[in-house]
Amino acid sequence: MPTPIVSYVMPAYNAADRIHIPLQALARQTGIVPAFFEIVIVDNASTDCTADTADTLPATQSLRNAGISVRIVREERPGLTHARLRGVAESCGPLICFLDDDTEPGPEYTQTGIAALANPARGLLISSIYPVYAQPPSPAIERFAHHLAINANLGDREIIYPGTPSLAPTVGAGMWVRRSAFLESVPVNNPESLLPDRLGSNLTSCGDTEIGYLIGKAGWERVFVPTLRLGHHIPARRLTTSYLVRLIDASIRSEMTLRQKYFGSAGMAKLRAKSFSRWIRTLLLLPFAMLLQRDGLRETLLKAAQHRAYARGPFR
Repeated sequence: MPTPIVSYVMPAYNAADRIHIPLQALARQTGIVPAFFEIVIVDNASTDCTADTADTLPATQSLRNAGISVRIVREERPGLTHARLRGVAESCGPLICFLDDDTEPGPEYTQTGIAALANPARGLLISSIYPVYAQPPSPAIERFAHHLAINANLGDREIIYPGTPSLAPTVGAGMWVRRSAFLESVPVNNPESLLPDRLGSNLTSCGDTEIGYLIGKAGWERVFVPTLRLGHHIPARRLTTSYLVRLIDASIRSEMTLRQKYFGSAGMAKLRAKSFSRWIRTLLLLPFAMLLQRDGLRETLLKAAQHRAYARGPFR
């Protein structure tokens, strides 16, 4: 078989109930011939039947019948970072796109990504991610949607983040990388030096942001491409207050951990002290918010979680 242009690397953890979403979407790609892409599903230490389900789905059979390789490998070391690195090692395309197991690329997604990386200065692309909610969220939840890896609010124009040692909003879902840029920038042989990212049901994150930082540090442009449309399916259980409080805490503290790792801890003590004061003040205002605001209890608890996370600081 010819070498594919794009390798879709799809980490999956206990995803038997949703792995069909990206596979069905990839089977619907327009203008695609077998040489365009391959799919590598990385079963990241799942305890359900993720691998068997993915292997026997009608969408998988349709892709294989069209001459597109769909392979499933198992990575026993938990964590999105380990899964992504294993997928890169198992794939062979000069372009790589990381897809989450609950994301749905649009029909022209593959062609759009290939065209956007035709510019040799670009090492990484950021997709435009919009929510596909299982149930309508409250306005309070929508105000914190960025913690659910939603970034469509970045707009409808390309944003170029220069090739410098700086942070960019490089969300792992729908993150395209040039293989040469990835291998040049990311210490693939020393994964323990990287943030682990999501670890099973542990909601730590920012492994994707770290990859973006390292690729930028190596001199490659990182570009938000609004026409790279990616739907993120969000079940009702991820809209509960208890889940969102955990998510907000983990995502903020993960970002603080990343910033401390690469930029030091200057100013962090002051930020943590101010955030502690804001956390206490928010909790004191909770009874009034319940009386005066629609969905005031939830919104106040989410704000309190945000302030508390900043007050707690980095994980390490």
